[in-house]
Amino acid sequence: MRVKRASTDYVIRRGRRIAVSVFEPDGAEKEAFNLDDYRASLEMKDKSRRHKKGFVMVPETWMQRLTKATRVGTIKLGLRLLYASWKSNGAPIKVSNEMATAAGLGRDPKRRKFRALAELEGFGLIAVERCKKQAPVVTMLLLTD
Repeated sequence: MRVKRASTDYVIRRGRRIAVSVFEPDGAEKEAFNLDDYRASLEMKDKSRRHKKGFVMVPETWMQRLTKATRVGTIKLGLRLLYASWKSNGAPIKVSNEMATAAGLGRDPKRRKFRALAELEGFGLIAVERCKKQAPVVTMLLLTD
């Protein structure tokens, strides 16, 4: 591949003018910088970031009952379950240890998961189906107060 000399430019570093030679391979054309295209690409990145963040709509009855929770993990897992229930259109949800960790239950998520599920079940917010050596399956209960 032959290299041809395109132009000589200058930059200033520490108060001194330095010559800079720009080399381009044969057949390569220099593309003009388009500010509008650059702004459009930044907008697309912002839009994609915006849509990746989720939100949870919490029913009033859930808020009233979750204020009685004795553990923060119960609230975190409850909100995660509300979101998962919405995403699955109300289908039963398998609560894995990874889901508990993602909910922010910290150290020993398995034990904290079972405690939080028991507390949510005690509040009458969910129904839990437990099987040995399998993740519990949670069904959200429809509440009318």
